[in-house]
Amino acid sequence: WSVNYHSSGIVARFSHGVSAVGLLCTDNDGTTKTLFAFDESGKQIGKTAPGSRIPFRIDTTSTNGKLIYSVEFDTLAGAAGGSNDGTVFTIDDFYVEGPLPCAALQTSRYNAVTQRSDYLLVSSSPRREVVFLDFNSGVDHEGRSQGDLVFVGAGGLVIIFVDDDSNGNDGGDADGVHISNQNYGNDKVGKDDLVLGAYNSYASGSNNYHSSGIVARFSHGAQRVSLECTDDDSTQKTLFGFDENGKVIGQTAAGSRRPFVIDTTMTGGKMIFSVEFDTKSGTAGGSYDGTYFTVDNFKVEGIVSYETARSNY
Repeated sequence: WSVNYHSSGIVARFSHGVSAVGLLCTDNDGTTKTLFAFDESGKQIGKTAPGSRIPFRIDTTSTNGKLIYSVEFDTLAGAAGGSNDGTVFTIDDFYVEGPLPCAALQTSRYNAVTQRSDYLLVSSSPRREVVFLDFNSGVDHEGRSQGDLVFVGAGGLVIIFVDDDSNGNDGGDADGVHISNQNYGNDKVGKDDLVLGAYNSYASGSNNYHSSGIVARFSHGAQRVSLECTDDDSTQKTLFGFDENGKVIGQTAAGSRRPFVIDTTMTGGKMIFSVEFDTKSGTAGGSYDGTYFTVDNFKVEGIVSYETARSNY
């Protein structure tokens, strides 16, 4: 007999319906999981696309407008997945948005003993969040400087930086990203002003850092994303924007050694759920192109959410 923690799916139930739920999958394997949503009767009303080691989010646009009363993070909904699947389930940075203003007022319960409602809405106004990263702390939210790096804004926005998953002869398959002042195309080499680049360690048996494109994924949609290209050559790069399904929805003009900005005026009004700084989108560019990618002063703007309800007890 031995302990086997984290082998079952995770369920969260809410006292009343909410409009959005998100979390960060912190598993250390590639087994795909799904975030399922349920109504007040326990009936499944929506689910995310399967994934692993990424932020998950489900909201009322995925449930035909129905409020969410519980969620399950699992391989399959109900008792079918979890401990039957031989994988593990761990999460972090769990957040709930809503309830929607009208729904919250209509469904709050009055308690005859305390003579007050069970829940009080703190704020129903959308708020704007801005997250700025200069990487000069040298580590991410979890104290790491290399790998899939995670940063969390004051308002709850989660940003995960990874490489572009390209596997070309010039750089091989990078192992995430790293925060560094090392060379390999870095115009700020040796300075205290640190940058972010892909963590390539392949090139005829020696390191070849920064040879893959850089991807940033967001826990929920942004209206504007900007960064500074800190490469030391003139190779043309582009900042691509993607929707929640990973589809390209916009891109900047190609350029080098300058600030790059993409916003919803360039995406047909669609919110941006991830960006890629690369020569080409997806795995086509990056380590196939014989160039380097380093960035600094990364900024995400326009994360709109609702304050959660606060218990009076």
